[in-house]
Amino acid sequence: ESASKSINLKKMASLRVLSKSGYRNLSTAVVGLRQGGGIRLEQQQQQQQLYLRLYKGSVRCKSTATNSGSKQVGGASEKEASVPLGRTFAAMTAGVLTVAAIASVVESFTASSVPEFDPQGERFDQSNFFGRFCKMFLACDPRLLTYSTAEAQRSLEMVRNYKAILSSSKDNNNNNDDVVSAQELSRSLWEAQRISSAALHPDTGAVCPHPFRMSGYVPFNGPICVAMVSSTSTPALLFWSWVNQSQNALVNYFNRNASSEMTNETLIKSYSVAVASALTVAFGLATLVQKRFDAAKAKTLMRYVAFPSAVVASSLNCYIVRSPEIETGVPLMNADGETLGISQVAAAR
Repeated sequence: ESASKSINLKKMASLRVLSKSGYRNLSTAVVGLRQGGGIRLEQQQQQQQLYLRLYKGSVRCKSTATNSGSKQVGGASEKEASVPLGRTFAAMTAGVLTVAAIASVVESFTASSVPEFDPQGERFDQSNFFGRFCKMFLACDPRLLTYSTAEAQRSLEMVRNYKAILSSSKDNNNNNDDVVSAQELSRSLWEAQRISSAALHPDTGAVCPHPFRMSGYVPFNGPICVAMVSSTSTPALLFWSWVNQSQNALVNYFNRNASSEMTNETLIKSYSVAVASALTVAFGLATLVQKRFDAAKAKTLMRYVAFPSAVVASSLNCYIVRSPEIETGVPLMNADGETLGISQVAAAR
């Protein structure tokens, strides 16, 4: 029994030793696992930090590329938004030559059918489109800008003495003298009236500046219209709309009925309202296009915003600048040019 007990004690002791060694081995394994897990966790964190650095670097590269691209696009857009000088000059030249050529053809084509000169009448029948077409083209003829003020004054004196000129022509024809025919003389008088009325105001006789004459509308307003149509950004469109409406307002002012007095306060107020309305229309249409369509399509459509905005704004401009005439009225005259009174109804019509 003692021997068996000693054997059992040895077994128990060996078991304890094994259990202790196993515990040590287990604890060592656990510590190793923990350390290994820590190493793997540290490696994962290092990898994550590396990925983060790479991601940030790629973001920086993308942002740099985007900025450089936006600068290039911005530079291109600025270049496109600038006024194309070559096309502007070509359009102005083509417009001037076209209107001058048509005016020359109209004047020559109708020379044989001119009526007898009457300063209160019209050379062309204004009851039909062809007559109105001929009148406007002759009034917008850029060649009228080439006449000096002295030539315009001589033409005005010729118009004022038309009765004496026509009567002397009839007397010479009765005497069978070799003189200019009455029809050719009437044509000369119509041309004299066209030259004088293009440069001198019919009410005051003041000289109208070249940019604000009807004959200067094509060479001076044409480049502005080309610049408006070429504008692909809102600031450029607003700037050229302001220039266009300022020029239109001055054209309306210098060609107004000067018999109706207009104070400086009324003039400034009318100009401010006209330009403000023009810019409002242009800005509203430009904003609508940019909000309704994507950037590429809006850039294309912006070229078509200038025309409708200019039409609406110019109509408002003409009415606002010349509306004081309706309030004050215009003088009514008889066939002899004598003033009979002031009429607001005639001004409205």
